[in-house]
Amino acid sequence: MFAQKDFLYCLGVATLFVFAIYFAYAVLKGSGEGIQKILGPGNVLEGMTNRQKENHYNNFVENIDKTIENKKKKLETLNNNIKDISDYKEKFRELADLDQEIFMKSFIGGCCGSKDFNSKDILDNLNMAAKNAPLGALSYFSDKTDSILD
Repeated sequence: MFAQKDFLYCLGVATLFVFAIYFAYAVLKGSGEGIQKILGPGNVLEGMTNRQKENHYNNFVENIDKTIENKKKKLETLNNNIKDISDYKEKFRELADLDQEIFMKSFIGGCCGSKDFNSKDILDNLNMAAKNAPLGALSYFSDKTDSILD
């Protein structure tokens, strides 16, 4: 008698569990379809309507335009302060070339002296070399990453 009662109890719990899963699935599926019907035609990307995407893009363009204008004003101010920078450019290029060579030799020398050639050692040596020649590190990596922007 007790075994039959326990069996019926377990069967009832299992049935309630199956109905709960079915109900949750139906609500989630139905709510997704309902949202699509309410929002109308068009793609919904990450919960944004077409109007929200357009507003987001317009805000981005406005912010970028403001930033570009600010940078142009800053460049104009710098141009007023330094009339001819060709002499400076030549000296900085020479300094950057020397610094770049110091950076590479410091990095390679540090890596050659490492016991383990793992990522931590490489990053430590890269950090040390960049501290020895920061302009060299910047010029080295900017030369190597120019193709990313093209």
